[in-house]
Amino acid sequence: MASSINQAESTEKKTSYKVESPSYSTPLRYRQPSSDYSGRVLRENIEDVSYSDESNIRIWYNTQAEGYSLHAHDTLEIVICIREDYEIHVNTTQYNMKSGDILIIPPNTLHEYKNDHQGIRFIYLIRTKDLFDMKDYKRLEQYFFNGLLLNRRTFPRIYDKLYNLLMEMQETYFTHDLFWEYRIFGKLYEFFFVIGDRLETDAPSVSIPEVKGYQTIQELLKYIDDNYAQEMTVEKAAADAGFSKFHFLRIFSKYTGYTFHEYIMLKRIQVSEALLATDMSITDVALNTGFQSSSSFARAFRKLTGKTPSEYKKLRISEEIRSHDN
Repeated sequence: MASSINQAESTEKKTSYKVESPSYSTPLRYRQPSSDYSGRVLRENIEDVSYSDESNIRIWYNTQAEGYSLHAHDTLEIVICIREDYEIHVNTTQYNMKSGDILIIPPNTLHEYKNDHQGIRFIYLIRTKDLFDMKDYKRLEQYFFNGLLLNRRTFPRIYDKLYNLLMEMQETYFTHDLFWEYRIFGKLYEFFFVIGDRLETDAPSVSIPEVKGYQTIQELLKYIDDNYAQEMTVEKAAADAGFSKFHFLRIFSKYTGYTFHEYIMLKRIQVSEALLATDMSITDVALNTGFQSSSSFARAFRKLTGKTPSEYKKLRISEEIRSHDN
């Protein structure tokens, strides 16, 4: 009997000292302003970002306990940690974000969210190719290689301005007033202007491994995105980049997580998915995305999506019919 009482007391003590993690839910004001989101689309570790209401922007009020596995996308990503810590890996750099921290992740950069508890964060996904093609960005590019962390310690003079701009952007997004997209892009360009204006004097020391290799790969990824249907060889790409074939393959894999061939295939399949949702025939889709025949296209498509092109086309057509009926 005594041992039973002691065991009960021990259990009671353990229970009384247990600390529950806070629970968070999404307020009504932060629900997505449109109902067009159908789920996350990931091919290997390349994400096809879904934007809101046929725009170039998606902003999430995120409370989930789960993280996101290693992935990349051709979209600018900005994360603001509001409550609870958040661990994010960008390339080889680990960030243990605290409340108020802001992290900028440039397009085509491998990153991973490590998380096992709820919290509150805003996640901004913005398609803004023009911003990264500008001459001014070339002056800043080296600082974004492994992401850029902004807080009162690293950027004391401009932090409040940057934080307020991002808060204004999310308020504009969730109210969805007339010309909301223009307003957000106006604030985004001001955001990068403020960073650029202070970066030379206010920036923390930055370690930039293999900057030349990173910049070269970024330029090559842009070229692939624009010329995915053309024939491309490793030898020519390496020569154009000014590297040996071995060195080129090593840094390409390091910065993208893919071999050269795998990345081109992923890009072609991403484009083909959009074309299959149109009236274009499967043969024409194959030829317009760089495949020599319908059969080679079908094999590659099924390998990455789990469906044949015809199955995928029928699925997209039925989805379009349902959306029009609703």
